[in-house]
Amino acid sequence: VLAAAAGFSASSLVHPYIIMPAKDTKKPAAAAKTAPAKQEKKKAGPKPIKAVEHMSAGLKKGHGLIKRKIAARPRATKGRRTRRIAFIREVVRDVAGFAPYEKRLMELMRNELEKRAMKVAKNKLGTHRRAKVKFAEISETIRKLKEQKSTA
Repeated sequence: VLAAAAGFSASSLVHPYIIMPAKDTKKPAAAAKTAPAKQEKKKAGPKPIKAVEHMSAGLKKGHGLIKRKIAARPRATKGRRTRRIAFIREVVRDVAGFAPYEKRLMELMRNELEKRAMKVAKNKLGTHRRAKVKFAEISETIRKLKEQKSTA
């Protein structure tokens, strides 16, 4: 009774708890005769989510559900470099300078001992990945210092 009042047909009731809308069998005759109008560009975005129909057998059997789009959890965004964090770290670097091991890395890299510098960084920081990141950071700093000397 409620389904009929809401505009659903009795044949669209697949399951007592799932109400599917009735399929519209009428074709719009007026739209087919007129000249095709300019179609608007479709916006590139996520595809609309369709309701999954209930199937009692087959590969996709089970209770019909709608996939929800869940927002990112805070742990997924933790540690992400933002403008604010980058600015704070830049100010700290200007005020505090480099750590002694970073100065040693710079000296080794200037003397073209990259392999030794990488070993020192790995021993100091614990992992190869952290050492690679620090190595790239120090080499970028050396490059900027060279640019400043050449322009001054």
